Amino acid sequence: MPLMNPLTLPELDRLIPKLARDEKELDKIRMEVSERKTLHSILVGHIDDYEAFLDKLDDVWRGCFDKLVVAGWKT
Repeated sequence: MPLMNPLTLPELDRLIPKLARDEKELDKIRMEVSERKTLHSILVGHIDDYEAFLDKLDDVWRGCFDKLVVAGWKT
């Protein structure tokens, strides 16, 4: 599906309240958004255990910190 042209602020001011009252249209938007792949899902893939993912991410950041600490001294 091609990207739409961005809306102007006056257009958004007019459309958002109208959209908020239209449950059918909101459902269509929810479906469209939930079906789209995000850059995050493409790069990371599906994560079954988010807590395990966060633990691994902490390990990565800890490794980065250890490499970047000046002269290896931690404060």
